[in-house]
This record gives sequence, C-alpha cells and structure tokens, in this order.
Amino acid sequence: ELQLAVTADQFNRGKAETLVNKISNLRGKMQLARVLHQQEVRSLLNTEQRQKFDMHLLAGKGHGPRGGGKGHGPHGPHDAPPGPRHHQMRGQ
Repeated sequence: ELQLAVTADQFNRGKAETLVNKISNLRGKMQLARVLHQQEVRSLLNTEQRQKFDMHLLAGKGHGPRGGGKGHGPHGPHDAPPGPRHHQMRGQ
C-alpha cells in the first residue's frame, strides 16, 4: 500500500505518513512480541542452556538476511535448485 502511495501520480503526504506510522507501529508490536517470547523461552532453560541462549541472542544470529540465515536474493531460497519432487521421470 505504501509503495502504491509513493508511486501514485498525485502524491498524498498525509496518506504516506499514516501508512508509515501504521507500519512502524506494527513493527514495534512484532519486536515486543519477539522479546516477550524470548523471555518466555529463557525462563524454561537451565543455567547452561540460558548462557548458550544469551550468547546466541547477543551474537545476533537468527533467521533471515540480517541474522546470518539465507534471505532473499543471491543464494537465498529462491535461487536454490528445485528438489527431487520437481523432476519427473522419463516416460511418464
């Protein structure tokens, strides 16, 4: 929706600001949910597990392009060759 607002023939600043604020609010809620979930998981761990978990969090490792996992783009999931289920046997 924001991309459509930005590329519209008649730019509407108010609409763009509303959409940006809405996106920011949702991202904040997502971040809070992630933090609360991490704390919930952390409370279930013993001391050794908690230390490893904390090191993992402090290292910033996780899924996605910022966390060291495969994201979109070169070498991401869309560049991977199709798996065996995508190949058909000859004669079928």
